[in-house]
Parts: sequence; C-alpha cells; structure tokens
Amino acid sequence: MAATAGEGFELDGVAAWPTRDGEPVFAEPWEGRAFGLAFDVVRRSGLDWSAFRDRLIAALAEEPERAYYESWVVALERMVVECVDVDAGDLRATRAEAATYRYVEDGLPIEVMPIAADEQTIERVERVIADHIGESAGFVPGAHVELRQSSRGSGIRSFDASGGLVADVDVTSDCWDELIHVLMPAHP
Repeated sequence: MAATAGEGFELDGVAAWPTRDGEPVFAEPWEGRAFGLAFDVVRRSGLDWSAFRDRLIAALAEEPERAYYESWVVALERMVVECVDVDAGDLRATRAEAATYRYVEDGLPIEVMPIAADEQTIERVERVIADHIGESAGFVPGAHVELRQSSRGSGIRSFDASGGLVADVDVTSDCWDELIHVLMPAHP
C-alpha cells in the first residue's frame, strides 16, 4: 500500500511510512520533524521526490534493522550533500540542534539531544566514560541514549526499553566533546 502526502509525494512497499487511518504515525516528535523536513527540503530545493525516495530505499536496504525514521534522516542527509551542495561536515554541526528538545527541571532549562545508539556505539560510549570518570556508566545494549546540557553542566543518560532510567552521568567538557564525536558521526 502506498503512503501519500500530496501530489507527487508517495512512497510504497518497504519505503511507505507508517499510517493510521491514512495519517502518518510518529512514535517520537523528532520523527515528525524528519518527515516534514524531507518534504520541505525537496520542495525548496526544486528536486524531484525521487531524489529522496531512492536514497530512502537504499538506506532501508543497507540497514534493515535501523529504525524507519532514522533511515529518513540518513536519506535526507545524503540527498542534501549530493544534490543541494551542503557540506557533510556542516551536517554534523547542525544535527544535534535539529533533534534537541528543552524542558525545565528545578527551575533550570535543560537541553536534551536524543541519540540513536547501536550496541557497538554503547560500548564505545562506555569506554569514553570509563576513560574520563574511571568507571562504567552501566549503559545496556538497546538503550535509548540522551545527551543533556544545562547551566549546571553536561551529561549523558540512558533509558531501558520500558523508559526506566538506567544511568545518568555528569561529564566534563572534554568527555562531552568525545561523546559528541562518538554519538554523532557524519553520515557518508
């Protein structure tokens, strides 16, 4: 079944986005932002929808276990680098900003960057933290990872599949920089 979002914007087969009663379905807010951003970039750049669709199909095929909308982000980044003349290095600098959300805790604004992290990435995060603080953070494979910043400092936290907090670790600025490098590499 094909999913459509206006004339010319259609995906079918493995690339069709999830729908409920004909409307797109998003598990998290960033998925909706990725969805809308793809349409906006295609329209504003004057590209044909196939420029995105072909890259999405390739991204889905190369990592079938990757979450669907994470493949949207990969396809979108590849499209703008290849078709819109955006530098791949610039994407790394703006990726975190696009995915962030903010809330207030104890009267302080907290900025959070959700990060997709596979088992190998979690292991690398554990090594970085252990190198900087001398102990494991206790992150587990399959965990949801978030970087956080506030006026009090920076940190990384992890939640299990049911949303329970697994670890919440404050980090130094050197550790933060290394975690950013591990968790947000530029896509090829």
